Amino acid sequence: MQKKFVERKLEKSRIIIYCLEGSIAIIGIVMFVLALLKIGFANIPMGSRISSALMAILLAFLPMILEKVFRYRFPLMLHIIYVSYIFASTVVGSCFGVFRMDIPIMGEMLGWYDKLAHAVLGYILCVVAIYLSQKAKVWGKSIFGDILLIVAISMAYASIWEMFEFAVDHIIPGQSMQRNSLIDTMLDIIAHFATTMLFVIQYVIEKCAKVNLGIAFIEKNLQSGGRVAKKNQVVEVADTLQQEQEEIEKED
Repeated sequence: MQKKFVERKLEKSRIIIYCLEGSIAIIGIVMFVLALLKIGFANIPMGSRISSALMAILLAFLPMILEKVFRYRFPLMLHIIYVSYIFASTVVGSCFGVFRMDIPIMGEMLGWYDKLAHAVLGYILCVVAIYLSQKAKVWGKSIFGDILLIVAISMAYASIWEMFEFAVDHIIPGQSMQRNSLIDTMLDIIAHFATTMLFVIQYVIEKCAKVNLGIAFIEKNLQSGGRVAKKNQVVEVADTLQQEQEEIEKED
């Protein structure tokens, strides 16, 4: 099987996504300056404002940096999911302080938007799990194996993220990502797990009942992208994707 490369030329849709990711960085820069000047958002601690703005700037450029360094292009679907979630979580949630809009949950004041973000992320990471499994060439071997990969990858991130929140709360002054509450931590994990199971149910129904619920669409679109050809290098576009798709159709 020939090695597959993608052309160096960027399609218009990808350029638009890069511009959207860059716009998040611009918002982060503006929020960073406002934090230094102590303008607006008086309800958010200074340390939290600065760290959130810097995080927005870093995360905005992260996909482009990785693609440049490793000479690789991620599927357009992943870019769309990424920029949408970073805007909703880092910009809206952290920079604009929506994560701090609390409601009473189990006797404590906890952030409803934070729980929503964790729930959405649980579903998104199932998509990421499919992508990683495809690249490792272990996807589609069996339904049980696919489910195990989805749950393992998604829930592994959930536990790592809670450890990150714990570390941030004890390093950065003014941060309270876990709100010093075991209830908050567990509800985050439960919300993440719930949507992971929702994705698993969606996957099982489509594979077993042969009902189109979007899994095949996700699998197909995650197969795009790949290594970028070097300058003056002959681009060898093999029948890799077509062969993989035929294998999936045969298994179905």
